[in-house]
Amino acid sequence: MMLEERDPAGVFVADLVEGGSAAASGEVKKGDVLVAVGELDVSSASFDEVMETLIAAPEELELALLRTPPPPPEPEPTTARLTFDGEEVEVMTGQVLRTALLDNKASLYSMMGLMKSCGGAGQCAACIVDVVDGAENLSPETPTEQARLKKKPSSYRMACQTLVEGDVSVKLQPK
Repeated sequence: MMLEERDPAGVFVADLVEGGSAAASGEVKKGDVLVAVGELDVSSASFDEVMETLIAAPEELELALLRTPPPPPEPEPTTARLTFDGEEVEVMTGQVLRTALLDNKASLYSMMGLMKSCGGAGQCAACIVDVVDGAENLSPETPTEQARLKKKPSSYRMACQTLVEGDVSVKLQPK
């Protein structure tokens, strides 16, 4: 087997040599961590110390390996229903509301709003929407929103500052 240095200490099985005893045993896998050579704990030894120990070891020896479980799979992306102007679309959860609306050809900005748009940087408040339903499925208000929307109804949100976390319905360009 081929061993490599492990961070912060110790070694792991980087590869198995075809036809070698480790590969033939079927018990050693890539990624296994070498924790003991015979009775000697090498779990925190340097690569050089482990190699010296292996070189000095008798021809037949017992190695203790630790197999760490593979990381859990990435969760499947989830979707949510976004309704605007009577149209319902499917969007990815965690997506910025402004991006979700623009990707789905929503008329987010009035002509004047489009001219003063900051491009989603949270500076202009031209992307305000009125949340009709599903406010609980949006990220909490940001300090930017709290400052910019101070005198607006509590159902208003800045689309550029809001993440979609579930089904939501919004009214575009509220007056």
